[in-house]
Amino acid sequence: MSIENADGKWILNSSENFDDYMKAIGVGLPTRLIVTKLKPDIEITTKGDEWNIKTTSTFKNTESTFKLNQPYKETTPDGRDVEVNHTVEGNKLIRKEKGEVATTTIREFTPTEHKVTLEYNGVVCTRIYHRAK
Repeated sequence: MSIENADGKWILNSSENFDDYMKAIGVGLPTRLIVTKLKPDIEITTKGDEWNIKTTSTFKNTESTFKLNQPYKETTPDGRDVEVNHTVEGNKLIRKEKGEVATTTIREFTPTEHKVTLEYNGVVCTRIYHRAK
């Protein structure tokens, strides 16, 4: 199941509590100092249950291709080995990571906004992306 408004290119507009979130999941200070200053772009393409999410920045680029409701193993950009599963609920793509640090990422889509909520152990970060023109 694709989410109607997910496909496209998204540009970071605002970020709240990102440093605290990264600190909570164990990202070291030197990396946090760099990535909190970045404004990454995200490009999402969907085809049925298959998704591709590319994140690009001047520091690091990542790409993840997956099918909904099919767990897979991945190494996160900060080097954690996790098992990931994505599900869709309404206009939300929900990513659950299992590993030494278990996190949840919720991507919520409207025609003009892509809200990303990162959660770990009571620490919540919200990042708002706007659709590229």
